[in-house]
Order: sequence, then C-alpha cells, then structure tokens
Amino acid sequence: MHEFILTSCLEDHIVSVHVWDPQTGTEVMTFKEGGTVKSRTLSLLGSDYVIAAQQLKPVLTVWPVNSQKPLHAPRLLCTGHVSALAPSPDAAYIAVAVQEKINIYQVCSGFLMGTGIRHFQPITVIRWSSDGSHVICGGDDGLVTVWNIARIVSRDVRPEPEYTFCDHKLPITDIAIGGVHTGARLASVSADGTCRIYSLTSGKALLTIVFNEVLTSVALNSVETDLFVGGTSGNIFQVHLQAQNETSVEQTFFDPQFNVNSKSIFSGHEKAVTCLSCSESGATLLSGSNDETVKLWHISSKQCLRTIGMKGAVTNSSFVRASKYMFDQNELKRSVILRPFQKSISSEEQNEYCLEILTDQDISSKWTASEDCFSNKYSRRLAFDDGGDDSHLEDMKLEISRLRDINEKLYKFSVENLLRKREES
Repeated sequence: MHEFILTSCLEDHIVSVHVWDPQTGTEVMTFKEGGTVKSRTLSLLGSDYVIAAQQLKPVLTVWPVNSQKPLHAPRLLCTGHVSALAPSPDAAYIAVAVQEKINIYQVCSGFLMGTGIRHFQPITVIRWSSDGSHVICGGDDGLVTVWNIARIVSRDVRPEPEYTFCDHKLPITDIAIGGVHTGARLASVSADGTCRIYSLTSGKALLTIVFNEVLTSVALNSVETDLFVGGTSGNIFQVHLQAQNETSVEQTFFDPQFNVNSKSIFSGHEKAVTCLSCSESGATLLSGSNDETVKLWHISSKQCLRTIGMKGAVTNSSFVRASKYMFDQNELKRSVILRPFQKSISSEEQNEYCLEILTDQDISSKWTASEDCFSNKYSRRLAFDDGGDDSHLEDMKLEISRLRDINEKLYKFSVENLLRKREES
C-alpha cells in the first residue's frame, strides 16, 4: 500500500494541509480555506475525507480527498475549542476533546454517543487502539487515561476509564500505540523528561526511560521493536526495545549502564521535534519540527533522506495510506456518510434512526455485558441490560427470531428479483 505524508504548519494562511510523496518529496495535493490547523488534530477520515480542527474556532474542517475546498455542509460544530481530535480506525466514530472532556460522536448520524470526564486539565492528545476498541487520552494534568469505547457509547451514568496512569509529573506531550494485536503497548512522553511504556492488556507499567530534556513527541513502529522520542533539542532518540534489560523498570538514556547497542540518535533538526511517525514498512521515520522543516530518515543508516521546507512551525506530520479517490476528478463516491454533530439524545430518539444487527456469534456468546457485546469492526452497539430477569431474556430471543424471519424473507425476495431480471435480459 502506497503512503503519502500529511502535514500542516503555522503561518501558512493560504494552504491548510499539504500532501507529499515521500519517494520524491513533491507536493501532490493541497487543502485550502480551512484556517490554521491545530496540533494533534489532522488525520484521514476513512478513505474519503481529510479532517482537522481549526486553531481559533470551535469547528472541524472536512475536505473531500479529491478537492482543495472544504465542505460547507454539514458543519461539524463542537461545544468549545477543540484541544485534540482523532477518528476511529474504521471511521465510525470521532473522538473530540474539548478542554478536559472527551466526546464520542457517531459519524453517520452526528449523535453524541457519550462523554468521558476524568482529566482535571485540557486533553492535549487522543489516540485509538488499532482495533478501535479503546481510545487513549493524555492531558496537561499529566494523566493518561484508557477508555473502553463500549462503556462510553453504552451511556453509563458516569463512565470510568479502564486504566488511569498517574506517573508523569508534568503535561503529556504525545502518545503512541504500536502493533495490530490486543497486547499492544502504549508509550507516553511528558515535559517531565520521561517516556513511559505500558501494556494495554494488563495496564501495568513496563519500562520508564529518563532523558535530560523536555520530550515533545513519540512514535512506535508497527511491530513495537523500536521506540522513537523527540525532544526540545531537536534530537530524535531511538531505543531498541528488544535489547533492553528488563530487570530494571527505570533506566536513564544517557547513563553509561544503559545498553549502548540499544540506543541511537538522529541529529538534524535545530528546534523541538513536534511530530514523529513511522512508515508501515518500518524502514522510514518522519519528523516535523518547530524549525519549519519536515524530514524523512532512513532508520537503519540514520541518514536524512529528504528535507521538506514549510512556512511555519510544523503542527502535524504523519504517514497516511493513499486514498484511491485522491486524484479522481469525478464526484466522490462516498463510503463514509457525514452528518452535523448533534447534542446527546435519548435512547428512544436514537432507536428511530439506528438499526442493530445481530450475528450468530453475538447471540451465542456476547450478550451478558454491553462492553463485551461491542464489535467496532462492524460499527455495532449491542447494549443488553441483563438484570437477571428471565422474561427480558425471553423477549430478546423472540425478537431475534422475528428478525431472522424478516431477513429470510428479504433474502428470498432479492434472489427471486435478481433471477427474474436476468431472465428478462
């Protein structure tokens, strides 16, 4: 899968977002009229749109991937200035941070599915796990919170995070999640000069690495063998996690006892490194900096392959998968349906617009707890309130039987219709 580079910067009042070809360093696309893009808010929404939050307005800007101009409708208005933003991997939800709150919106309806409140100061970064089951937040209060998305959208009275990490002493500046499996690791960096690695499975702290400067960005490669940390000096520190001494929970990067074979330094930026991203192949590292440059690095040789000049300090820079629609001049064939953001609605109102789909796997094994019934892959939410009442269970079985009958009739009707059309032709 071919990759492009998505960037934004300050002081560029004409172009909001740039798209670059990492192989040649040429600019292949620009997105305009979206204002200055806020840090940690730029990303793709599925394969159809580019989405970002404006620096000075409580609104999200959305561009079709094949158009330089943003959509004027629907308008994605938020309840306040957005401090962080991230869509889920399947583009079913958008996590929006407004100050210390995280709001989860459903993309196809615009409904506010739930709100998580645990931070005491503004959330500065949001990341999703690769399977879309968890959303992770880092804030100015030094907290890292891990939320089970099913608990938020199941409309608990006050959903609580699955894990809350309170080890950092100063604001969180960036978070990275590696891997494509349930045992993925989470890395967080802070202004306190530490990088901490946790297990998303157990919630346990695995390793702490201490640096002698303020840390500003972090990235993990997809197989979680290499960790990259950027700081205010402009250096990028690489740690080979497989070569670490696991008997020590805390290590200092510049300590002579730190395994010299497990660390490297990329030097080239003159100011703080604000963004880091690894290519899917794990061969190339992308970095953005306050020195108004974006650099591509060959990881094995530590050589800078290419430098891209920007008009201001880089606020967002990441590898993204190329969209097949990006250079299509025709009207976009949307696979993602957008609706304006709505306020929270009651369950009765939601049922008028939402269709729940059950599979045999859901029925047989996944209906005792709402968070276990959630399958993000198909954008479903099954929230069965099992209070021990067998009559409620029987009602649900009857409803399932009725839905099966309906599905069978729809299938027969579709098959007969298709066969008749084929005979006529």
